[in-house]
Amino acid sequence: MKAFLFDRDGTLIVNKHYLSSPTGIRFLPCAIDTLKFLSSNGYKLFIITNQSGVKRGHYSKSRIDEIHRELMMRLQIEKVYISGIFYCEHHPNERCNCRK
Repeated sequence: MKAFLFDRDGTLIVNKHYLSSPTGIRFLPCAIDTLKFLSSNGYKLFIITNQSGVKRGHYSKSRIDEIHRELMMRLQIEKVYISGIFYCEHHPNERCNCRK
């Protein structure tokens, strides 16, 4: 299996400091075309992202899930299918093993 893992903020969507609402999702130029190209060439697509805003109290895990559902829905409309989204909710000082 060929896979492509990419960051969410600043790679796929505009990087907003602690994006806390699905209405704030804005795709970067060429992001969707790039994902379509990778998918058409046999790559499974995965999103990885650090979301320390959960531990910092900016938003809940359920809000992150809501944002990711909206993101997936918008990509599916464009015929782009994401195989999974993985995120780390820990504060950087926690020194966990799941931060990218």
